[in-house]
This record gives sequence, structure tokens and C-alpha cells, in this order.
Amino acid sequence: MFLECSHNGTVLHSHTHYANTHLFNFFTANFTAESDETGRKRESDFIEKWGKMVLMKKLLGILVLGLLLSGNAYAEHSLKHRQEQMEERMETINDKNLLKRNGKCQDILESQNKWKFSFSQIGAESYYVNIEGSYPTSRDYGYGLDIFQKNFAGVKSDSRLFWYQLLKDKDDDNWNALIINVLEYFPKERYPVNFTSIMVFFNADYKKAEYKKLEDLYIKAINEGKINFGTNAHIKYQKVFFDEAHNFLETRLVLGKESYDKGNWMNMLRAECKVIPRKKTNKKKLNLEQLKKYKPTELAPGVKKKTN
Repeated sequence: MFLECSHNGTVLHSHTHYANTHLFNFFTANFTAESDETGRKRESDFIEKWGKMVLMKKLLGILVLGLLLSGNAYAEHSLKHRQEQMEERMETINDKNLLKRNGKCQDILESQNKWKFSFSQIGAESYYVNIEGSYPTSRDYGYGLDIFQKNFAGVKSDSRLFWYQLLKDKDDDNWNALIINVLEYFPKERYPVNFTSIMVFFNADYKKAEYKKLEDLYIKAINEGKINFGTNAHIKYQKVFFDEAHNFLETRLVLGKESYDKGNWMNMLRAECKVIPRKKTNKKKLNLEQLKKYKPTELAPGVKKKTN
């Protein structure tokens, strides 16, 4: 190793210093060049990866949107299908319900006696019962002809409809009677007899005062019906009589052979009542091609004109 001196005798540089300096400058230049190239490469890789990521996000968004739309369409179709099934199920139930479809009846003892029951709902558990046909009892029970026009009836228990009437014997009050009508409005195949009517007399275990109490309420309902039939006031009087008669049935009436032998009650009518089948109508559904055949001013078959 030697030193290089200047003219004035000062040491300036050594060969080692030159070598190191040269290597340092070479390394720095190469490193800078490599750094620029690496940076550009990394930047290019980043942009490429970012583009792929954006593309994947878009594809994922399209996929999710498609699933949501198809899910909504399926849910809508499924809900509509369930609604249709529920409506069909309700129609099937109603087809077995006399209160919904009305009924045709036949006396099991006198087969020539046939009639129809029709029902109109007037409250949550109350109906009017109308009778048409050869009903085997008189319509005049001593209180006038067609006194109620329609009989007030109520649903009380076990799919049974009850309604009550009074029968007055003008010649002998020992034969005054409460008529109890019971209809099972869901007919059963095992027990086809689903309508029973019995008469309860008030000359033995049941007293004439009990009949008189029922009669007073009965006459009030009759008189109100002559003025305001079917109004709230009339229905109120009918319901008061109904509740009193039903209370007598639940708390006082005792059936059975012993009571029958005493003359407390007797069967008046037993019948089989069946649901009147509803008329099925086939609704024609028009597709888009059929609708195109009609002019804008024409109405397609089955399309009703809207009126204000």
C-alpha cells in the first residue's frame, strides 16, 4: 500500500480508497436501477392484482344479486303456492260444513219428508236458520204463522247448532212445550243422523212457571220482530230468549228412560242432513297470445268492465 502525495506534501488518496469508491458508486448505480425496475414491477403486479380483485368483486356481486333475485322469485312463488293450498284446504273444509254450504235433510222415519236448511250468519256464533220444503211440523206453533220468519240459532259446543221454539196448546196448557233443535253441522259418516228435535213438557218435573218465563221472552222477541225484524234490537230480544232456553237445557233438562216415562220429553224428529254440493265453475285463463288477438277497445272473455 502506498500513499499518493500532492506537490505540497499532503496525502490525498490511496488506491484502496479509489477501489472502494468505485465499487460503491457501481453498487449504488446498479441498486438504483434495480430498485426502479423492481418498483415498476411491483406497481405492475399491484395493478394486475387490484384489477383481478375488482373483477372478482363484480362477479361476486352479480352472483349474489342473481341469487337474491332467484330467491325472491322462489319465495314469491312459494308463498303464492301456499296461499293457494290454504284456500283449497279451506274450500275442502267448507264443503263439509252445513253452515257454509247449507243442507238437504230427510226424515229417517218418514222418508217422504224432505226439506232444506239454509243459514245466514248474523254474529260471531249466531245464525238465522231458514227452512224450505216438506218439514214435518206445522209452521204455526200457537203464536202465529211464521212468527220469526227465520229461527235464531247459536253455536255452543262440539260443532253443534242449537235453536229453540215454543209450542202453545190453546186448549190444554199441559201440552205447552219447548222445542229443542240440535244440528251437528259437520256430518259424520259413522253417525248419519245429525239432526234431532225434541219436545219438553211442563206438566211433571218441569213447572208451568218455567214455561211462562220462557214465553214472556219469546213474545217480546216476536213483537219486536213484527216492527224491526233483523235489527240489533230484535236480535237482542231473540238472543235473550235463546240464552234462557239454552240455560234450561244445560241446567234443568234430564233425558233418559225414567224422565221419558214421566212424560217430561219426547222425540219429535230425527233426520239425516247432508251438505249441498257447491256448483263448480271452470274459470278460463287467457294467455298472452290470446289477449293479443283483442283490440284495445275490446274486452276479452271473462274480463269485466270497470265501472265508477
